[in-house]
Amino acid sequence: MSHLEELPACTDVYVMDPRHPQIVDRFNLDNPFPNWAEHGDDGVIYIFHAVSIERLQKAGYRSGITRLDLSTGVETFIPTPTMPHAPGMGVYRDRPCLAGRDKNSSGLWCLNEDGSLELKVPQEYAIGVAFAPTGD
Repeated sequence: MSHLEELPACTDVYVMDPRHPQIVDRFNLDNPFPNWAEHGDDGVIYIFHAVSIERLQKAGYRSGITRLDLSTGVETFIPTPTMPHAPGMGVYRDRPCLAGRDKNSSGLWCLNEDGSLELKVPQEYAIGVAFAPTGD
């Protein structure tokens, strides 16, 4: 978009029932630019918002994760200033994890209970996040 005035006032989230091709719910988020979303336990969706354009950051938009509780519609925004760019996201035991891909944040980062991001697996480049059972 060429002008800040053209940005939407809110971001819509649509929830689809995977068994049927129909939308079962809809929510408006306060934070724009959702890049990635993953479903956690107990009806929670984690949505990563990346703001990589300096002009938009100056306008007050922040990178972060929205925790959206589908049963109540309550959203909680957790800023992630150390992770402005992430090509992938996963949820492991209710902890959102991001794959960083720039020179200062490459690797797998997991969100701590205090809202800070911790580098768990440093890599030169991290292109995505995938979790699978390990049998424990």
